[in-house]
Amino acid sequence: MEEDVASILKKEGILFHITSNDDPLTENDKEVISKLTESCEVILGAGLSPDNVLSLIDSLNLKGIVLEGGKEIKPGLKDFDELADILEVLEIEE
Repeated sequence: MEEDVASILKKEGILFHITSNDDPLTENDKEVISKLTESCEVILGAGLSPDNVLSLIDSLNLKGIVLEGGKEIKPGLKDFDELADILEVLEIEE
């Protein structure tokens, strides 16, 4: 069924944005995502960390990733440390 949805999305030029409550992603999550990336373009917004972001992008053949700030420290104030760490891993030196 996922392949049918993925095929329609690709035909329409729509990216598939995946989120998950699993952190880190389970092996089953990774298998499903990998199957989807064979049929459409996928951006991942779950299970990302500075330690795994590059390997997930490569191994799952992702089109991109979605990053959000961390948990709220107090109302209106989020922790962006992990986000900054992921961006540092992705930084390309010129």
